[in-house]
Amino acid sequence: MLLSLGILIFVIVFYCIITEKIASAYATMLGALAMAFLGIVNEEEILETIHSRLEILLLLIGMMIIVSLISETGVFQWFAIKVVKIVRGDPLKLLILLSIVTAACSAFLDNVTTI
Repeated sequence: MLLSLGILIFVIVFYCIITEKIASAYATMLGALAMAFLGIVNEEEILETIHSRLEILLLLIGMMIIVSLISETGVFQWFAIKVVKIVRGDPLKLLILLSIVTAACSAFLDNVTTI
């Protein structure tokens, strides 16, 4: 019973994230709180999971802060315009160029950071 309820909460959270009906941070937190309140996971499991993955969480938080600050400057829009001008709107060339840029970034950065 708890397993099916946990899967249902998981699916609802992903639905909210994909459709953007609720901000992903809020959907995730509400899903985690629902699982905690319903007894699907207990406090010890939650704290142990956070503790064991703290480096990943801090990396993601830091990258989200950096991306948020950079996006306010318009760098991403500028980069997108430059890429489209380079490929002259050709979808195949756009796919190839983005693949090359992603591969180059993946060589030096963590994959989550690259995405």
